[in-house]
Amino acid sequence: MDLRDIWYGVQYFVELRGGGRRLNLDMFNKLLQMADDEELLTLLRMVFNPSTEVEANQEQLDLLDKFKVSTTLGAASVSVPLGYVRFVSCRVGSVKVDMISEEEYTERKACSLTAPSTTYPVIYLQNGYIKSDPTPSALGTDHTFVYYGGNVQNFRPLLVMKQEYDIPVYNSSSSVELVWPEHIYPNIIWRILKYLNISVGDPNAIAETLKKTTDAP
Repeated sequence: MDLRDIWYGVQYFVELRGGGRRLNLDMFNKLLQMADDEELLTLLRMVFNPSTEVEANQEQLDLLDKFKVSTTLGAASVSVPLGYVRFVSCRVGSVKVDMISEEEYTERKACSLTAPSTTYPVIYLQNGYIKSDPTPSALGTDHTFVYYGGNVQNFRPLLVMKQEYDIPVYNSSSSVELVWPEHIYPNIIWRILKYLNISVGDPNAIAETLKKTTDAP
C-alpha cells in the first residue's frame, strides 16, 4: 500500500457522501500533511503525557521508533534538524544530558550551584539552534529526537501525479510516502474526511468499507 490507497479511499468517501464531488490534488496534499501531523502529535501525547497514569503500550512505542533519529552534536551550537518535533534523550558517554528551556538555562547559569558542568551537562533550544553547555567532548553528544514523517531531507508526505497519455498516474519517484504502517492508513483517511466535515464513523469502519470495495468482484 502507498499514498494512492489513501487518495482513492478519500475520493471514494468524498464522492459517496459529498454529492459526487472530488477533491483536487493540492487540497488532498494539504489535508494529508495536517492528518499526518495530528496523528503523530496524538501518539506523542499518548507516550509522553505526564498527567496520565496509563503507560504507553509496546505498539505505541514501536510506532514512535519510526520517527526517531539519533545524531551527534559535535559543537556547542548546531542547527535544529529539519522536521524536528520533540526531544527524546541525550547522553555524553554514560552521562545523561537534560534538555531544559532557555529560561531555565539562564537561571542555572547565573548560580554557581546549578551551573552546567561536565558532571551535569545540559542542552537547550535557542533561535533555531540546539546549544550545549559545556561544549561537547571530542566524542560528541548522542542526541535522539522525534521528527516529522517522510525522510529528513524531504519530510512532508506528498502525493505526486504525472501525465501519461493525458491520464494522471502515480509518480513513485517524486512522491514522499508516509512513515506510518498500513494499519494506520484508515486513521489518516478518517482525519482527512473529518477536516472535510464528512462523517463515516471511525477508522475501523473505514477499513472495513474499503476492504469490501477492494474485495468486491
